[in-house]
Amino acid sequence: MFLAACNPAGGFTGLWIVNQSDAVVTDDTTGSENFVEGMFPVSTTTGVTDWIIQDDRTTNDDLFAVYLTGGPGKEAFMFVGADVVPGIKEGSTWLFSWSNFDNRDIRYTHPAGYTYTEKGETSTDTIIRIDFNGDRATGTLSGVSTNDTTWTETDLWDTFATTQGSSQMPVNSYLEVDPAAVGGTGGPPRNRPTDADCLSEPCTLTVSASTTVDYVITARMTSEDDPEAFSAFSGATDP
Repeated sequence: MFLAACNPAGGFTGLWIVNQSDAVVTDDTTGSENFVEGMFPVSTTTGVTDWIIQDDRTTNDDLFAVYLTGGPGKEAFMFVGADVVPGIKEGSTWLFSWSNFDNRDIRYTHPAGYTYTEKGETSTDTIIRIDFNGDRATGTLSGVSTNDTTWTETDLWDTFATTQGSSQMPVNSYLEVDPAAVGGTGGPPRNRPTDADCLSEPCTLTVSASTTVDYVITARMTSEDDPEAFSAFSGATDP
């Protein structure tokens, strides 16, 4: 990643080498459903079927380059690839942030009595906070990604009249067989067009997932003839 910023604080103009610490990553996923034979995986920590999955992990340090140029005021701009990110100064700290989102609403409807919907919202928020002290700087980089999706589908429908032969819901990706289901087939949870597979109409599946990534960053001003500067640019993207 190549970052270039217009920094209104004088004396920071030049090439900076930034060390990004190993990531602290936290994944959280929750869900709900109304399938007769389906259930979310049993929690390994609580032993109950409330589906809360956490995945914490770390990765290696990363190195990248930042070019800063001076200017007046308390506003700055950071170029990330082809994106321009505004920044403001809060006390002694520079704050750069940006958000991306994608909202979707998909619907298939047939007059013979079949409806399938998929509604979802995906967002990513990134915040960089950095404090400069002469030719050194420290700060944090945090990113939060969320994905909330709900699928619904008619439980019983005429496959001949609708020409829809099977379910479109991604049930097998999230649910497992509920051994306590009464009268179940013991097969994988699914929505069959000729069987009442859900407790009520329509069949519903909701999954909410979030991932938080936190880094500690340190930086030092360098020069173009510093060998480490060129290694930092090895994976750079020129805006």
